[in-house]
Amino acid sequence: MTNTDVTNPNLDEIIIYPNPATSYFTVNGLEDVANVSVFNLNGKVLFSTQLSNSETVAVDDLPKGFYILRINTKGGTVERKLIKK
Repeated sequence: MTNTDVTNPNLDEIIIYPNPATSYFTVNGLEDVANVSVFNLNGKVLFSTQLSNSETVAVDDLPKGFYILRINTKGGTVERKLIKK
């Protein structure tokens, strides 16, 4: 998995916080509405949602562990790691 789409440097500005997360995470740096998918380490999609900049996503129901977030924007796709405590 690549961390960013190198054709669009604005994707480097997308951050996830808090990370590690306990009950929610926030995506910051989005220029427009984006589709965010949460994957387990086996590649299974656990859920997807549409977000605008600085919106939060509840992760209370996820077990503790490591996850991959795939963020699809008009400018490209970026993946970030998320740790759930």
